[in-house]
Amino acid sequence: MKQRILTALILAPTVLTLVFSTSSIPVFILAIICAFFGTREVLILQDKKSLLIPGLSATALLAAGYFLKDHYDYAYDKVIFWLSLLFFGSVFLILFFLRKEGDKRILVPGLLWVLCPLLSLVLLHYSIPKVQAVWWAPNPLLMALIPVWAGDSAAIFVGKKFGKRLLAPKISPSKTVEGSIGYLLACVVFAYAVATSIGITPKQGLLVGLVAGILGQAGDLFESAIKRSFHAKDSGDILPGHGGILDRIDSMLMSALPITALILLYR
Repeated sequence: MKQRILTALILAPTVLTLVFSTSSIPVFILAIICAFFGTREVLILQDKKSLLIPGLSATALLAAGYFLKDHYDYAYDKVIFWLSLLFFGSVFLILFFLRKEGDKRILVPGLLWVLCPLLSLVLLHYSIPKVQAVWWAPNPLLMALIPVWAGDSAAIFVGKKFGKRLLAPKISPSKTVEGSIGYLLACVVFAYAVATSIGITPKQGLLVGLVAGILGQAGDLFESAIKRSFHAKDSGDILPGHGGILDRIDSMLMSALPITALILLYR
C-alpha cells in the first residue's frame, strides 16, 4: 500500500502539470506514452513480445491527433461520437471473444480499446480556449481525471473499512458492494465540485459523475476479466504498487474517455 501511495503522489502532480499546460504537446506526449505501453501490455497478456505493434499504435495516435487538429478545427464532438461507437464496439467484441479463455482474437479490438479513449483525451485538450498563458487551470480534462481518482480512493477506503459483501468475486475478489457505493458517491460529489469550479454546468457535472461512477467501475472489472482470461495478476509492472499502465487507466478508458469528452463537447 505504501508503494502504491508513493507512486500516486508522484504520478498525480505530474499528470496535472501536463494537463494544466495551454499547449497540447505535453498531453499529446502523455497520450503517446500511454498508447505505447498500454498496447504493449495488451500484447504481453497474450505472450507476445513484439515492439512493432505498440510502436505503430503510438505512431497512428500521433498521426490521427495532428490530422484532426489541422483539418477539423473544433468539430471534435462529432469525431468523439464516432470514437465512442468504435470504442464500445471493441469492448463488445472483446467480451464476445473472452467467452473462450485466452482467446487471442482480442488483439485488434484490444488496441482500439486503448487508442480510442487516448485520442479523445487529446481532442478534449484541444478544446480549451487559446489564451496567452502557460497554464490554464479551468481545464475540462479535470473532469476526466479527478472524479475517477476520487472514486478509486473512496472505494479503497470504504471497502477496507466497511466492506462485507463481495461485488464480483469471480472477476475481482477484493471489490465490495460497499466500496462500489463509495466509488459512485465520490465520483458524483467530486465531478459536481470540479464542474462548478471551472465553469461547467452542474447538470454536466452530475452526468459526468454518474458516468464515471458506473462505467469507471465497469472498466476496472472489464480489465480484470481480460487479465483473468489470460491468467495474469497485473497487466504489467511499470508502475510500482499499481501494476501496468492499463491497471492505472482502465477506469478512465471506459468512462472518462471518450464518454466524458462527449458529454462536455457535444453540441
